[in-house]
Amino acid sequence: MTAEIFMAGRVALTGFGIFAGFTLAHGVGRILLALVFGLAGILFPGFFLSKAATRRAEKIDTELPHFVDQLALVIEAGMSFDAALTYLADVGEGPLSEEMRRVLTELRVGESRKSAIRNFALRVGSDEAMAFANAVLASDQLGSPLSGILRAQASDLRHRRQMYDEERAQKAPVKMLLPMAIFILPVMFVLILAPAFLGS
Repeated sequence: MTAEIFMAGRVALTGFGIFAGFTLAHGVGRILLALVFGLAGILFPGFFLSKAATRRAEKIDTELPHFVDQLALVIEAGMSFDAALTYLADVGEGPLSEEMRRVLTELRVGESRKSAIRNFALRVGSDEAMAFANAVLASDQLGSPLSGILRAQASDLRHRRQMYDEERAQKAPVKMLLPMAIFILPVMFVLILAPAFLGS
């Protein structure tokens, strides 16, 4: 989704919300409903986009340990880093492969490896992606064998993922309260007050 499409959708939803608010109520109530529905049209697209970005980053983090293992294996077989990255990006699917193809595109147009890998970590925005980027860049700076560093990094990423999954499982009941507050309570609010507004 491009920024233009997102903004157009937000404007359309806001306009529809305001129109619906004025249509469903009368008197002072129509102004309140128009404000509530219009505000929902502004906030909900950003909320859903943020959730989609979070899910994408989590999927990348889930795929990253196996990908790093494969990268180390292919490099040990004799490929360069760029060639190994190209091979895995071509045969892979999903958001991580998409990101690696973007890294390769940046390399082809003249970006340095440091910049391209760092950009990947910044786009994903997770600690795991940044740890992978730092491992690759440390190998470049220190001249250490990349395959060994990647093996250690894959093990570290798996440990991070296990800890994250355990922490998330513990927090799941608390996080369920947020969707209830966002979606259920406003609906109850409208249902309770709507008869009074419709009768005014």
